[in-house]
Amino acid sequence: KSTACFLTFELTIDIVIVPSFVNFAELLKRLSKICLILVKSAEILSISVSYLIISLLTILSSCTVNDKSLDNLNNAQSFLDNIITNPEKAKSLLHDDFSFAWMGIIEQGGKLWNKENLFNEYFATIIPEILPNGIILKTVDSISDENGVAIIQVGDAEGKNGEYDNNYVWVFKFKDGLIYELREYNSDLLVAERLYDYKLIKLD
Repeated sequence: KSTACFLTFELTIDIVIVPSFVNFAELLKRLSKICLILVKSAEILSISVSYLIISLLTILSSCTVNDKSLDNLNNAQSFLDNIITNPEKAKSLLHDDFSFAWMGIIEQGGKLWNKENLFNEYFATIIPEILPNGIILKTVDSISDENGVAIIQVGDAEGKNGEYDNNYVWVFKFKDGLIYELREYNSDLLVAERLYDYKLIKLD
């Protein structure tokens, strides 16, 4: 919603009547007054026009940023929705220099995956081994701007060692309108116990 502001300037000019005997001092005084009013009016008009132009440029810039932010969010969500069911669609959203890492400290934690082996190896062999029945991910919140996106999800799954309902944060960075970098954050303690064969031992 935009609001247009209109400024009305009233300019009052005294009519100069020159009698038969001219008082030049009074005439000059009136002419000076008229010139001063004209100059002030021009200054105000110039400032108002400049302010209007700046405001319009700011609005247009904001709209462009908002559109890019929304595009990034839609592409990030589409990637997550299609990782397993439509990998070609998901892959089409990735930059050629894309990298992915799960930010845990065990097993595959910290290892970088690229546009090719992410689908050919990570999602094709590693994930099915630890999540044989798949996983349901539900987005509960998100934040985005023109440079990146963060999506928060809750998971519902059965790991090879029991119930695995982890919480996820996916952090996306974009370049040239494509996903350039993706980092996955969740509880690696839950990953260790339910997806791998680690045991939590209390230390005395």
